[in-house]
Amino acid sequence: MKRAPYPRSSAAEATGAAACTPSLIHNSRHWPALQHVAVPLAVRIPLPALRLREVQELQLGALLLSTWPATEEVPLLAAGVALSWCEFEGAEQTMAVRVTRLG
Repeated sequence: MKRAPYPRSSAAEATGAAACTPSLIHNSRHWPALQHVAVPLAVRIPLPALRLREVQELQLGALLLSTWPATEEVPLLAAGVALSWCEFEGAEQTMAVRVTRLG
């Protein structure tokens, strides 16, 4: 499956943080200090043809078209660093993302 290139931080590469599993993270001596650190999460899909005027005119139930293939996973970024891959899923009246794999 082809994925869009997302830059990894050199710190993550040097420490192997991007390859950590949840059990390694939770068993780390640093976990108590880090478990409550808040970082912004983002799932971004390119919408190259979207104009500001169209954003201003959005209404409830509006659909946005993207060239991102529906069958491809989407990167989940934590503070701008690719943390995992996920897929979109509808949950009642809410759009959600489900993490499919880490790293």
